[in-house]
Amino acid sequence: MQNQFIFFCPNIGNELYLKKEISLKWPHLHLAYSRPGFLTYKNSRTFFSLRELSEWDVSFSRRHGCCYGPTNQLSLEADLKKLRLQLDCGESALHIWDVQGSSQSEKGTTLAGQIILNVIQVKDEEFWLGAHFQNDLSSFFPGGFPPIKLPSASPSRAYLKIAEVLDRFPIELEGKEIFMEIGSSPGGATYFLLNQGHRVIGIDPGEMHSICTSHQKFTHYKTPIQDFKKSDLNQLGAEKIDWIAVDMNLDATFSIQQSLRVAGYVKNHLKGMIFTLKIPQAQQVEKISSYINRIQKFGFKTVLTGQVPDHRKEFTLIALKD
Repeated sequence: MQNQFIFFCPNIGNELYLKKEISLKWPHLHLAYSRPGFLTYKNSRTFFSLRELSEWDVSFSRRHGCCYGPTNQLSLEADLKKLRLQLDCGESALHIWDVQGSSQSEKGTTLAGQIILNVIQVKDEEFWLGAHFQNDLSSFFPGGFPPIKLPSASPSRAYLKIAEVLDRFPIELEGKEIFMEIGSSPGGATYFLLNQGHRVIGIDPGEMHSICTSHQKFTHYKTPIQDFKKSDLNQLGAEKIDWIAVDMNLDATFSIQQSLRVAGYVKNHLKGMIFTLKIPQAQQVEKISSYINRIQKFGFKTVLTGQVPDHRKEFTLIALKD
């Protein structure tokens, strides 16, 4: 078999996390090229189609697919024409973007079920060609960079994280949902959810911004999550919760343990959970499989992971009941 090359695009600064993840999940892949925000691996074993690659659950990458080598501005048009013929993808969409997310453009319409060509700018004069199969498990925007802006009134950048997660993952919010947000202070994610018309119950010992506390659909329960009890739900008038969002500056194991304990109080009605999990050191990536196992044992059928642009040393884990 001719060698296959696969590209991965982590958030800049997360390269070691991605390398650790790949060594655990796909040990037969060998690092071929590495730059901030862009890595390629050589696969000399089983060939993976673009569709098969699209189903890989990669926690520390926004975009991945097949890599077809470097190009430059002089030969780009000819190289793209040759690649379209090679992949037999006609006039499917073309994504052009740089790894820092400062420049993105789209030619054509990005549709699920299509092969999307990628021109990835790694440095000023360094471009690489790639392709990915577009499905509902990844962002439809070039490089996984959705055009979401932080409102000046938002209390924090958590607004961007929850907005980007809801863009990337197949989470269907039916009308106005009830969210419990564990780790809500100072209120960035809360502000986003309230603006979407949802009711939010924030569980956090910290202070919430007045733009949230003054909203009629927000309730703040000012207590550490480990002190939250089932009887507190009655006090809040929230026996039915649709979604639980978790983003705490605490150990990931503790966050999952306490969040699942609370989720058990509302398990029958709960549709899913959205975790943002902090991983301070790359070595801790090896614990992710145990996190997934624990959440599956709780009763969630689908567990997905991934990064969005505003993640730092963290990733999102989505748990869906159906």
